[in-house]
Parts: sequence; C-alpha cells; structure tokens
Amino acid sequence: MLSLFGNVPKRLRSRFPEGIHAIVTDQEHVNVSAAFREAVRRRERGQSFYTMALLDHPQHRAFGDLALTILTQVDGYDRRVSAFHQLRDGTLNVNGKAAREFLQAPPAFSPNCGHFLTLGDELLVRSSAEYHDLLCSGTFPPMGFRRMLLRAEIPAFERVAPKRPSVVVWNGIRPVADAATALFGLGEFRGDITYVADEPIQAETGARFMRPNDVELPEVLGRSAVVICTDPTDPADAAAFAETGIGVISPLSARAYEFAHGIVPWIGTDASKIYAAVAIALARETSLDRTVYAIPLAPSAPALPPDDALPLVSIITATYNRRDYLREMLTCLANQTYPNIESIVVNDAGVDVADIVADFPFARLITLPTNRGSFGAAEAGVAIARGDYIGLLPDDDAYYPNHIALLVSALHRSGAAVAHGSAIVRYLRPGPDGTVETYGFNTANYSTTVNPTWAQTGTPVAAHQCLQARATFAPEDIGWYLNDQPAADQEYHMRLVERYQLAFVQTFTCEFRDHPRNTGKNFNWADIVEAIYRLNPLPDRPIVEAQRRATIEKLRSVPVGQNVHEPTIRFEPADRLG
Repeated sequence: MLSLFGNVPKRLRSRFPEGIHAIVTDQEHVNVSAAFREAVRRRERGQSFYTMALLDHPQHRAFGDLALTILTQVDGYDRRVSAFHQLRDGTLNVNGKAAREFLQAPPAFSPNCGHFLTLGDELLVRSSAEYHDLLCSGTFPPMGFRRMLLRAEIPAFERVAPKRPSVVVWNGIRPVADAATALFGLGEFRGDITYVADEPIQAETGARFMRPNDVELPEVLGRSAVVICTDPTDPADAAAFAETGIGVISPLSARAYEFAHGIVPWIGTDASKIYAAVAIALARETSLDRTVYAIPLAPSAPALPPDDALPLVSIITATYNRRDYLREMLTCLANQTYPNIESIVVNDAGVDVADIVADFPFARLITLPTNRGSFGAAEAGVAIARGDYIGLLPDDDAYYPNHIALLVSALHRSGAAVAHGSAIVRYLRPGPDGTVETYGFNTANYSTTVNPTWAQTGTPVAAHQCLQARATFAPEDIGWYLNDQPAADQEYHMRLVERYQLAFVQTFTCEFRDHPRNTGKNFNWADIVEAIYRLNPLPDRPIVEAQRRATIEKLRSVPVGQNVHEPTIRFEPADRLG
C-alpha cells in the first residue's frame, strides 16, 4: 500500500510502481507528524514498508526565487549577466544582506524527518546524493537505502533529424522559478527554444511557451536535439528523456547521471554554464542505464548516417617548407575511422611535396605560384573542395583517429552547422639525440566551448578543432578569415558564433603542437589581439570592453617569445614524439 502526505507526493502518485508498500512525505507533513504516525501504525501491524521524504532544499527555493526576480525585474542584458554572476557567487545584495547568507546554509531537515525515516525497513531515495544530504543532516543514523527512479510523465515522440539546433526547457510541474536560470543562460543560444511548464514565465526569454499536455509538444520534442530538465532534486524526467536518446542536461544536484549514460550535468546555480552544457549535449547521445552500476568497456561508436549516405568531408591543409610535418599530418588523416574523406594539400609556394602527397590516395595537391599565408592558402583549397563538411588542419597539428567521425555524428544528430571537439596542446622540443620530444601538455585552454559574448574577448576554439558545413564558408555568409591577421581564427570565431550555434563534442579529438618552428612564438600577441578588438568595437558593451582591456594587460605581461599558454603538466624525462 502506498501512503502519500503532501501536495507534491500526491501529484506524483502515478509515478510510483504498482503494489509498492511505502510511505512518502514532504517536509511539511513530516513536521506535523502525519507520516510519522502512519509509519507507527504500520509498525504496530507488523507490516514491512519503505519510507521516503521528498524534500526540497531551502537554498534551491531561495536561489530560484532570486533568479526569477533578476530575470523579471532587472533591465539590460549585461546588467542581468552581472546580477546572475553575483547571485552565483553569493554577493548579490538582498535587503541589505549578501545572498550567500540565504544560499549556503545546509538543508534544515527536522529531527522528525530522521525519526520517520528510520521507521521503515529501508529508505527510498531518488539518488545517492539525496541519501547523502539526508545523512549529513544528522537527523538519523546510516541505514539501508535503495535508489528508485520514479516513472516520468513525458509525452511519446518520434525523433527526426533536426533542421536547426532546438532546445526544450522542461520544467513540468516544478515552480516557475526553477527555470529562470536556464532560460536566462540561453539568451545567446542560436536556435529554437521551447519552455514547457504548467504556467508561463512573466519575462521576455525568447522561448515559446507550451504546457506538458499540448498536442503539438510531441512534434516539438521530435525535432529538438536537447532537453534541459530543471528539477534540482528528482532525476526521473532526465532519465526518461535519456531513454529516447535525445541530448539531456540536468542539474548536478539531481544526479540523473546515476541512472543514464551521456547526461550532461549542469551546476544549476550558474547561468553562464548552460550555454556550454547545451553545446555539449547537442553532440551527445544518451541512454538509460538499466544495470545502473555497469561500466562500459569502451565508448560507444558515434551515431552516423548509413554507409551509403556518409557525407564527404574535405580537410584543407596549407603547407610551407615542412615536409616532415606534412607526412605526419597526412598519416593522421589516413588513420581516421571515418571513411569518406578527401584531403586537399595547398603548397603555399614552398618546396615540392608532390612525392609525399602521392603516397596518400585520398589526397590531392595544388601549388600556389606565390605565398599567400596560411589562411590565404587555405582559402584556395576551400574553393575546390567537394565535401559537405570542411575542416582546416595545419600541417604541424594532428587529429586523433575519431575526430572526424565524432564531429560528423554531432553535426548529423544536432542539425548544427558547426561542431568542434577539445584540443590538447603538446609541447615539443629538440631532444639530445636530435629527435623531437614531448615535455608537457596543456589540457585547459582549448577544452571548452564558446558563446557569442565570450568570443568577443577570446575563444578557446581554433580553426582545426572544427568541422563546418560548406555553406558557412560562402562569401555571402560570414566571410573569410582576415588573411593579414596572425590570430585570424580568433577574429573569425567572433563572427562565426554570432551566426551559428556550435555543437561541442566534449572529448579531446585533436592536438596543437607547440614546437620551436612555430612562427607564433615571435608575435606580440597583445598588439595582435588589440588590433582585432579595434576591428570589432563594442561601445555598448562596457563589461565586455573591460574584459578586453584585462585580456590585453595580461598578454602584455607575457614576454615576446614565451608561450602564452604554459603546460598544465610537465614531465622529465621527456617522451619522443609518437
């Protein structure tokens, strides 16, 4: 027999399995002892049963209410950004007090809660995190517990290949305030946004509002690539969506990843992180883990179109007097798991490389009569490329074997026009015997994605991390790289992310190689970046302008010839390359 105390448990009645013997309560009814008394009665009758407390953290409620206030009452995008940052950091002024006084207090579970829970034969929890919070409250001693995934009430839908990136913010029966942070964080998302809840939010969010029973909702879900579940405590909805394979984002506090593979955890108190979470989820399939604790022996293969429909991918490489690096680059393309590739090598008026290119049947060579620089030479390669997707790969960098497969999969499943992975920086130097050796790596600086605001100060995404649909390179679209700018890819990405939503494959798929022959070592990066900023002024974005000034000051502190990004890990003795 199932006994429910409180409005929330009663609304969830249909989500519990048939025939379960349990007493479920919310905080209010624990405090008034109604559930406790029922448990005593069952004990008196000698019945076995579970106990369960569906408790919302007070700080979840307080944070959501403050987030909703910012979204509905603060004018101006940058002012809201600043307010959400202050809320995240706990420094927001609320009636003369810092918000951290409301947000960092531990959950205030009553002693009655502990007494009630210990009356059951075992404790039911929605995640191990919920058990941890209850245990840390000190209201009851450790006891046996079972995680139980409640049934979710989501509409059935049939997924179709999306035409453009689309996101659904799923708030369900949750209070409106739970969705405020996610909706604001999507302010720079370049795609369709649908907000699903029992009631609309009274703020301009750019999202279409629908109710969970709307007859058009299955169609909207079917063409969406990502669902953001806002419930901060219950993983049920997120797990149910994961079973459909759609990309899923869920607050870290709900611990939905305990029940499903591929879910993107999001710190639900940080609006600035939702953009990156969406970019990752656009490129990630999910699945329900029915064994819960089983660990896959290897990552699953990317979801690609059928073999007879695999799009052609063109990889453009500009090369100039680096025959040894060129062979290594072509070898990495030969090792790709993705089978439908063409390589276009553009010899930028350098030494002859025809013999090297001839060793790779998938590659073809064009030779320029005069040197046009790396991006100018790449432009000549793009002009003759036949691929549906195009990537730029310098002759001294490398793809890992699954780079193209993962990015094509992300593009195919998301409807995005641009996808990228993370890049590791490998630091090279001449070894004592004349060979090249690796002495360090950096895994920090090119391992995130970028939104339009971040791109205005700096981008952790460079050209060869990306695959782009052919149409994005059309002259009438966003234009080409600035061929006379050493950091042309940074300036290009300022324009790219203003026009296109990126899908982010959150794994290392390629590497930069920092070596003594890198021309960038001798650049004055502060002057270069300052020139890019002048080409893209933002007089109406004072916060961004301040960040730009800080970036230039930081670059000026780095002597010319020294790495802007140092290794995050160094080791001796060094390893030989390869």
